[in-house]
Amino acid sequence: MTTLLSVTGLNVSFPSIRKTVRAVRGVSLSLDEGEIVALVGESGSGKTMTAMATMGLLPDSAEVTGECQWLGRSQSLSPRGNRKSLAGQHAAIIFQNPLTALNPFFTIEQQLTDVALASGKVSRKTVLPVLLDKLSRVQLPDPAQVLKKYPHQLSGGQIQRVVIAMALVCQPRVLIADEPTTALDVIVQAEILQLLQSLAREEGLSVLLITHDLGVVASLCDRVEVMYAGEIIESGQMSDVLRSPAHPYTRKLMATVPDIRGGATVLEYISGQVPDLSRPIRGCAFKERCDRRLPVCDESPPVRALNDGQRYRCHLTSEQEVEFS
Repeated sequence: MTTLLSVTGLNVSFPSIRKTVRAVRGVSLSLDEGEIVALVGESGSGKTMTAMATMGLLPDSAEVTGECQWLGRSQSLSPRGNRKSLAGQHAAIIFQNPLTALNPFFTIEQQLTDVALASGKVSRKTVLPVLLDKLSRVQLPDPAQVLKKYPHQLSGGQIQRVVIAMALVCQPRVLIADEPTTALDVIVQAEILQLLQSLAREEGLSVLLITHDLGVVASLCDRVEVMYAGEIIESGQMSDVLRSPAHPYTRKLMATVPDIRGGATVLEYISGQVPDLSRPIRGCAFKERCDRRLPVCDESPPVRALNDGQRYRCHLTSEQEVEFS
């Protein structure tokens, strides 16, 4: 299977006069052809920064180190380097809030046309059939009428579909979706996620889905990478992680998801806050919020591997976790 995106040892920091915020710390992940991978964690865990760094979209003030490869070709991660070309050829990104993703002063056709022509993969003579085709692919009825409209004339769900179509006109192999269901109602959320899944199958897309909600993506994704305080703290096949989460943070994150099957269950929450990433983190970043804390947690935790390929960064062994349960 072809690996489309490979990131190794990614670090992102934002220095200033008084402090330096280390937003991403040593992240390594990969995305294979045809895969849907979830990047999951609370707000402020570094998910979006990871995606923006791989796309070359961070500001010049960011300091970025690590290795990034698109289809086996190395790409510079320096914000000051020429690092946009490879990502632009192979990937497109859907940003978090669809309601602010489009310019209110231009029609949908003008905005989609500009993106299509800028990609260099579509000519002005062939652009209209391409736009109509992509709007049809995202299941928007009467694409010709949609092209004539302005953003304010569309619903939130329709705008999100237009934004996905905008990404598709660039003919990407990788689609990065950053919280694509934000500000949408539950029914529309499900429709958008089903659309991404069908596009992955029909268009041969690989999808990196950024979210804070494991429950939303449980049935959608092949693999999951769980982030906390700028680090990947657990990874593996989605089914394995859901069935047997190894890291205490992953367990707590799953316990915050309501059980739609009903029954008298107490909805849990994760007490405390994500640590201040402008200060050095000694030992495990999750230790102050963990109810399974050990004395050794003041030291940097090792990466442990389970037999099924699941990995987690914790001092707690699987045997000890069973004793706690």
